Amino acid sequence: MAPRPKVITERSCEQCGAILSRRRFPSGLEPPCLYMKRRFCDNRCSARFRSSRVADLRARVPRIRTVGKAPLGSMRCCPRCGASVTVTAAMIRKRWYACVRCVRAAGRKSYWDTRAHRLEYLRARRSTAGFLTWENRYKRALPEELVFRKKARRAANHAVQRGHLQKTPCERCGGADVEAHHDDYAKPLAVRWLCARCHGRQHWKVSA
Repeated sequence: MAPRPKVITERSCEQCGAILSRRRFPSGLEPPCLYMKRRFCDNRCSARFRSSRVADLRARVPRIRTVGKAPLGSMRCCPRCGASVTVTAAMIRKRWYACVRCVRAAGRKSYWDTRAHRLEYLRARRSTAGFLTWENRYKRALPEELVFRKKARRAANHAVQRGHLQKTPCERCGGADVEAHHDDYAKPLAVRWLCARCHGRQHWKVSA
């Protein structure tokens, strides 16, 4: 038995009352599931409905007319969406009584609006002769021997994480909390497992 065709009832715009026509997509007409969810004929009607709703919310929420700062814990109307918000200490400090959703939206918009300017500033700063990144300053401050030791320790840590090296108890006192000690930094995977106390004594003995 063939399935019964789905009956699509006509919908009208909630703002102007015009009958909504099904939009045409490259794949065909607008699906019924999308058509039944539409509420407005175009973006202008949607914006008018939102503005009227905001005005209605602002009329319902009692606005406190104060000179200067608003009292802590009082109710204010969000200047963007019209929702009622409770005044917090941060709102009083910034003199901006907006809801959390509008504050986050404004922050995202500000980030993307200034992103090109910030990238241009960073490129210009990196091109200067006196600019050094933190990594370059760190590498220049370290002697070659310390950089060589750091690479050996990093290779040993990666080998432990991948399972190529297995930690064993301290070979001197049998402690469980051990560290890798390199007798020769040219062999990163040839390590001895010592606890922190025995490791410090070993380095003090070598340096002495």
